[in-house]
Amino acid sequence: MPAVITWQGNDTQKDDPVDITIDEYGFSLKEESFILENMGLYKLLNCYTGSNYKKRHIFSDYARPEYEAWFTAAWKELIQTLQKNGGSWEYNDTCKCKRGRISLSEDTVELEFFANGKLEASSALSANCTLAEFESKTSGKTREQVFAKFINLNLDNNTEYNTAKKLCAIAATEALAQELQNNLNYHAGLPRFLRIHERAYYYAKTTSAGVDILKVPDRASFGNDIIIESIKSSVPHKQANILTTIKNRKTGKSLVLRNECRFSHGQFNGTPEAKMYYEHGGSLDVIYEKL
Repeated sequence: MPAVITWQGNDTQKDDPVDITIDEYGFSLKEESFILENMGLYKLLNCYTGSNYKKRHIFSDYARPEYEAWFTAAWKELIQTLQKNGGSWEYNDTCKCKRGRISLSEDTVELEFFANGKLEASSALSANCTLAEFESKTSGKTREQVFAKFINLNLDNNTEYNTAKKLCAIAATEALAQELQNNLNYHAGLPRFLRIHERAYYYAKTTSAGVDILKVPDRASFGNDIIIESIKSSVPHKQANILTTIKNRKTGKSLVLRNECRFSHGQFNGTPEAKMYYEHGGSLDVIYEKL
């Protein structure tokens, strides 16, 4: 009798890692990368501390003064650019029929986003705009499609901007790592953090050498051999990271997991995620069974 194969990867309404089932066996399919999950910071906190956060912002909640200084550095460079360019700046993405424009008129800065030749969104801000004003008077489109575009196209090599961004990342990750260490109560949440669920499944990952298949245990048989050995902050090249060392007490093996706390839809737009990766050169057989 032929196997029954069912694709489940489009089902985003459930917290289930299975992408495809073959008869009764579930498989999570991964490309050649080191990412484990695009999780929100609130999930990391809930798994580690037993809390019940619905949302958490790595920069605004853990380093608000530094976050404001980071924004101020970006806004200062924007005003200077507008003044040098006769009061305006714009980009034109002809391939996607998108255009963004920023203009300075007296004491007002206007952000405008056009799609297919039509004005889709606009936001008017004061020339001495603060982070609080920016957050309250802009929309997702003007933040992502206009202000974040300006940053990406102009500030990658700006020393003042990058210094402010790095100082914010350092302050935020140090505060977050301290909170996690002080409130660590992870035994109930660790299986969820490691993508271990009520039923066992298989983790199938494509590599340059072929396909690796590991068995992920069910929650009941997970046991207490896997522990969190340490939690540290790390900020290489301005990137805010939380590093968690997971240890298997039974085998003595360890694995470093890295949560990258970053904006997914442009600088200063929305709530940053905490995407989880495992270290290059590390192996998931520390927590899963290699077949």
